[in-house]
Amino acid sequence: MAGPFLDRDWSHYVQLESVFNTSPGALAGGDAFKCQSPKLLKRIKARKDRDKDKDNNQASVTTTQGGREKSSFQVKGNVIPSGNAATPTEPDMDPFFEAHLGTKHKATAHSTTAAGSTTTVVNFTPGGVAASGVQVGDIIVVDVSAAFGLEARQIPAGGITGDAVTVDRALSGAPAAARAIYVGTTYRLSVAQMKTLHIWEYLNGNNFRHKAGGCAPRQLEITIDGNTDTPTTEVTISGEGAQQATHATSIPSPTTAGDWHEPTEAKVWVGTNIHCLVSFALKSDNGVELRETDFCTLFPSAVKRTGNDGRYMVTLDLEILLQTGTIEGYYDNAGTLQGYDVEAQLGILPGKIVVIRIPKWIPDEDVDAANGEVSLKGSGRCYATAALDDEFTLAFI
Repeated sequence: MAGPFLDRDWSHYVQLESVFNTSPGALAGGDAFKCQSPKLLKRIKARKDRDKDKDNNQASVTTTQGGREKSSFQVKGNVIPSGNAATPTEPDMDPFFEAHLGTKHKATAHSTTAAGSTTTVVNFTPGGVAASGVQVGDIIVVDVSAAFGLEARQIPAGGITGDAVTVDRALSGAPAAARAIYVGTTYRLSVAQMKTLHIWEYLNGNNFRHKAGGCAPRQLEITIDGNTDTPTTEVTISGEGAQQATHATSIPSPTTAGDWHEPTEAKVWVGTNIHCLVSFALKSDNGVELRETDFCTLFPSAVKRTGNDGRYMVTLDLEILLQTGTIEGYYDNAGTLQGYDVEAQLGILPGKIVVIRIPKWIPDEDVDAANGEVSLKGSGRCYATAALDDEFTLAFI
C-alpha cells in the first residue's frame, strides 16, 4: 500500500540487547508490544551552519555541516499485565521494565500454604519454595482469608528458611493451610546493570521502516487515578538511543496478550496501615545516559550512569482521603521528615496484579480535594535503605 496511512497503523517491536546498539537476533512476533504512541523514534541531528565567516556584501548562508547524531523515544500507554492467572508470565512491555530497573526474576509456579503460618511468616507447602522458584527480593501475593483477600508482600534479605518465608510486614491475618500463594515477575534496581533496547517501527505493514539500537529507557512513570470512572494504570517510558536507521526486515506477525490494567480494587500500606488509594504516581530516573564524548564516531558508543550526578532519582505522589487519626498524622509528621515503608497493590485478580514497594519514602504533605472531599497528598523522594538499590521494586503477579 502506497499511502496515505492512518495514525493507528503503527506497529512497534522491542528487543533487549546484550551488546550496545546490536540486535540480539531475528525479530519475532513475540517482540511486539502495544502502546498508544505513534512513531516512537525521533532523529536528533546536530548541524553547524557556515555563517561565521567574514563575507563582504554577502548576507546569504550557503552551506551546513552535520555533527553528532542520536535518537530519542517516548512510549505512552496503559500497563498491560499478561492476564495469565495459571502461570507466572511477563507483562507486555517486559523489556522496557527490565532495562530501566536492571534486573528481573520470574518465579516458576504458584503454591499453597501449609499449617502453622503466622502474620509475618508464611509456611509454603512442603517443597513449595523450591517448586515456586521464589527468591529473596521477590514480591508474592498471599490469599490471607475470605475476609482479607489477597495481599502482596516482599521477601526481605534472610527471609527464606526452608519452606518458611518471612514477609516485609505483617499480613492482616494468619493464613490457614491450603490458601493460595501467587508468584510472578519482579523487577529490581541494580547499579551494576545498564541495559539497552533495540526498537523497531513499521507503518501499515512494511512501510516507513525504521529502527534504533542502544536505546536506554532512562525515565519511567507509572500512574493511576482512582478519581475517574475507569481508573487504569498508565505508563510512560522515555530516553535516548543510537542513531535512527532504515531497515528492510519484514514485519513479523505480532503476538501480544493481556488487557489494559483496570484494577477493581487498589490498596496501599503505609507502614502497617492499609488505606484505599485516590491516586498514585511513581516517577523514576535511573541516570543512564549515552556516551557521546569519545571521537571514534559521531554516534553514541555506549551508556554510562552520569545523569543526576550518577544517582537514581525516584519520587512518589500518593493521595488518600483525609481522615482523623493515622492519616492526619502523616500531615503532622511531615515537618520531622518522617519516612514510610509504602507498598501499593493495584488489583486483586491473579495475572492482573501490579505491585510497587518503596521501603523509604519521605514526603511533604499537602491538603487537596478529591471530587469534593478533602484529601491528603504526599509528594517526595524515595530513598534507599542500607540494602541499597531498593528505592522501589516493581512486580506483576
